[in-house]
Parts: sequence; structure tokens; C-alpha cells
Amino acid sequence: MGRRGLFFLLCSAALLFLVGAQTGFVSIDCGLTGSPSYVDEIDNLTYVSDDGFVDSGVNKQVDPELKEGTKQYQTVRAFPNYTRNCYHFQATIGVRYLVRAEFMHGNYDGLNSTPSFDLYLGVDLWDNIKLDNVTHRYWSEIIVEADASQIHACLVRTGSGTPFVSSLKLRPLTDDVYAPANSSNLFALTTFRRVNLGATEYLTENCKYQIPHRRYPDDRFDRIWRPDYDSYGTPYNTSKKIVESDGSPFFALPSVVMQTAVYGRRIDVSWTGGVDSSFHVFLEFADIVPTLSGTPRLMQVFESGQTWGEANVSYLSINVIYTVTPTSASQYSLSILSANDSDEGAVLNSFEVYQVLTLSGSTTDAADGVDLSNGGLSGEIVDHISKLNELKTLNLSRNNLQGAVPPFLQELPNLINIDLSSNNLSGSIPTGLQEKVKNGEVMLRFAAV
Repeated sequence: MGRRGLFFLLCSAALLFLVGAQTGFVSIDCGLTGSPSYVDEIDNLTYVSDDGFVDSGVNKQVDPELKEGTKQYQTVRAFPNYTRNCYHFQATIGVRYLVRAEFMHGNYDGLNSTPSFDLYLGVDLWDNIKLDNVTHRYWSEIIVEADASQIHACLVRTGSGTPFVSSLKLRPLTDDVYAPANSSNLFALTTFRRVNLGATEYLTENCKYQIPHRRYPDDRFDRIWRPDYDSYGTPYNTSKKIVESDGSPFFALPSVVMQTAVYGRRIDVSWTGGVDSSFHVFLEFADIVPTLSGTPRLMQVFESGQTWGEANVSYLSINVIYTVTPTSASQYSLSILSANDSDEGAVLNSFEVYQVLTLSGSTTDAADGVDLSNGGLSGEIVDHISKLNELKTLNLSRNNLQGAVPPFLQELPNLINIDLSSNNLSGSIPTGLQEKVKNGEVMLRFAAV
């Protein structure tokens, strides 16, 4: 096989600009002040202020000496008050979403140290956020099916500094993407690894930025594909387009990701699991070097010496091996070998590993949740709700409710999520309910129209 080829990108004054918005995308620049929105020159997506998505926190600028091209890392929203602070996204029940939270401290507070805090999806622990230093960039993703009209991303203080966030993104997925790993809305997938093998840095469309990873617009769902930096085998690439065939399951693999690969006598993919952890795995193949025989080749995948899966790999044609049910082990080690006697050896273009998060199901049972949002309600909040002792979620947002917030809301023993926003309620929040919010026992959204 030949050595790695080079991609040449010809930049000219007549650039082809991409569409500035993607249907259903929500892109938030946390802490943004001044202009309520802007079109980012790197991905050409429209970013908006987080006003309207969160009811607490303060806007901060990062240290001017640490500002650079990515605009979303120039500001943060910090949360010095309350234990739990939540962002609220409108969602469509039954639709699966990719949610990404991004963090870069930027020494916004002048303390030259980073906090540690928890990131929650509603009431379920999603990730623990701990940055190595003030310039460390970290992102965390989760794929979840909406079982209510809102998705809540919450930052929770753990006693080790002030939580903050740089950017939040919500991306709707189609029903067929990752279908084998999304058979129930009682589970979510957190991104553990997503690797673009054989990849190198590339120039953006406007030729201004050198980017190490691929995402939107190359990936229609804005997934981040990190390069492997030649750590899995000998890298190769092709300029020929590789398009996934229609059918189910469908993985919407970007052509630019599949145009690079690594080859070797054996390709090893390993990671550390745990007794309480389970994972879904996707291995993605396409030969990008014409074989000597001109026929498909068989890739065999072994785990600890046992056959894990097989894939017929053809030139410029995509095949995916994936787990149908999550797998659990303390240590994972997958080895890929070619079953054919050929010079090409094993090939792998990309792989994805997702950790399974079991959800509490606090909003999945109708008996546990009441959603009367945008229901044309008026008058005061009725006291019949006080008899719903099993109630966990109450959504009365976007109505014309008036009067005070009733004290009985603080007495409901299982109520953990309340949305009273976009009404005409008056007066103060009952003291007991304020304490529950401050202690992180209840998520409350309360803002006027």
C-alpha cells in the first residue's frame, strides 16, 4: 500500500456558504451579552443567548488573554447561588435528541482554579465535570428520548467551587439513527468515545480555522468525531465519496469520516469499563484501498479470544457491526483481523462507544406527571393538585394563571420538577419551596410572560 495521501483545500474569494440553520437545532452561547444572536463563522449555525432557557446565574467574560477564535468559549454563565440550576429546552415527546454541554473556564473569576460539579439530565446524574486547568475544553454528550415536553439540563453544586457552562446544544435525531441501542425511553446513551480513524486536522470552509475534529456541517446531526492521531494503525484516505446505503438501521455516517481509515495486521480497540457500567459499541468499516482480488473481504472481531462479530467489507461501501444489547465488563479489548490472505490486512474507519445511563423514569408514568402546559388555563392554581401525593412533575407553563404560588406545592412529598413559567402569577414563592430549590430537592421554573 502507498503512503498517506494529502488533502488539498483550495480557498478562493468565491466561497460556497452553508445554510445558516438546521431544522430543530438549538445552539446556546451561555453568558452571551449584547447581541441576542449571531451566526458563527466556523459552523455557520445561529447561536442565541441563554436568556429564556435558564432563570438563574450570572454572565461572565473569560480572561481577555485566553480568548480565541471560538466565540462560544469567550463567555460563561456561572451559578454562585443555589445548589441546582437548570436549563429548560422545549422538546417533542417521543423524539430522540443529542444534547451536548461544553465547558472552558477561561479564568473568568480570576482565581486560576477550576471547580468540580455534577451535570444532570433532569434528576439523573449525567456526568461529573472536572477540568484539568482554566484552558481545558471539555464536552459531554447524551442521547435521550423526550418523555415530556421539556428536557432539563442541570448543573449541581457539589461543594467544590461554582458550576458554570460555556455552551449548550440540542440536536433532534431521526428515528432510525442508533435504533439498535434505543429500544426504550428508560435508557439514555452518554458518549464515551467517537473516533475518526486516519483523520488529520482540516481547514474550515472559510479557510480561517484549523479544526482537529469533524462535526456539523460534515455531520448532519452535529456529532463530534475526534481524530485518532495515528494511534490505531497506518492511516490512509481517499477523495472518493462514500455514502451509506438506505435501510434500517441507519447510522448517518459522514462521508468525510468514512474517507479515512487505518490498516494493519491487527487493529486493537480497548477501554476500561466497570461492574456497574454497560456499553453499546459501533464499529464502522469501508475499504478505501482497492483490494488485489477486487472482491469483498471478511473482518473478524474478537474479544478476549472469542468471536465478537464479523463484517463483509467492500470497496467504498459501508458496513457496521454493533451491539444489540448493552455489554458489561471490567475491561474491554476488541481485536480486528482480516480473514483473507491479503496484503491489505485489517481495516477500520471509525468507532463509537456509548455508556448506558438508566433513567429514573420520573416523568414516564402518567400518574407521576401532570403536563397542562399551553392548555388555556386561567385563574388560580387549583387545590385539587394538593391531593396528588405521588406527583413528581408538574408543568403549568404557558397559560394565563394568576394569583399566588400556593403553599401546598411545598408539601407534596414527591414533587421534584415544577414549571410555572409564562403565566401571570404574583407574590413571592413560599419559603419552604424556596428552601427545597436552594437545596437542590426541587427544580422550579418561575418567570412571567
